[in-house]
Amino acid sequence: MDKNTNQLCLFKEISGKKVHVDFGGELSSDSGIILIREFIEKLDIIDKIAKLLPDHRNPFYIQHTTKELFFVSISKRIQRNL
Repeated sequence: MDKNTNQLCLFKEISGKKVHVDFGGELSSDSGIILIREFIEKLDIIDKIAKLLPDHRNPFYIQHTTKELFFVSISKRIQRNL
């Protein structure tokens, strides 16, 4: 298939830097999780699930929200299967 299928992919800025995507070469092992992260954030899946989980921790000691912890857990599980 020699058909040119260039497409503009729009991603959120990361740390104030624009993200440019070129699917013309080999992808890194992290590229899959970046795309999955964008998909999950668009659907707001993690936030919806995190709101359903009770958080019995003392708010004074909380450094990471339930949403953040849940996203890390899900991301690691997905990465193992990519």
